[in-house]
Amino acid sequence: MVLVGRVNKELVALLNQAGGAAVGLCGKDGSLITARPHDNDGVGFVGDVTNVEPGIVKALVAAGYIPVISSVAADETGQAYNINADTVAGELAAALNAEKLILLTDTPGILQRSPRPQYPL
Repeated sequence: MVLVGRVNKELVALLNQAGGAAVGLCGKDGSLITARPHDNDGVGFVGDVTNVEPGIVKALVAAGYIPVISSVAADETGQAYNINADTVAGELAAALNAEKLILLTDTPGILQRSPRPQYPL
């Protein structure tokens, strides 16, 4: 509920206040993402992506909206799972045949291990 009901809606509100037209979604909406339990027993309701149906995202973008997608999805029975957001972004980008996927982070450990780009941004 925190990701879908609070964080997602706060991001949507900020984008809308800045002049965008954002819409909040999660993987359960429109069966956007289907999940299965993560292989590691004992981690609770953590899941892995099994399928992405990007039609709702394509429709929103075509209509001029900015989709803000929380990384919560359900399995075939409706059980909700939290999925790593980077994994969801990558799977969604692949399903959309995206030209690029840009990930932003403020996590120092990730930044320290990342090689510096050899081209201007």
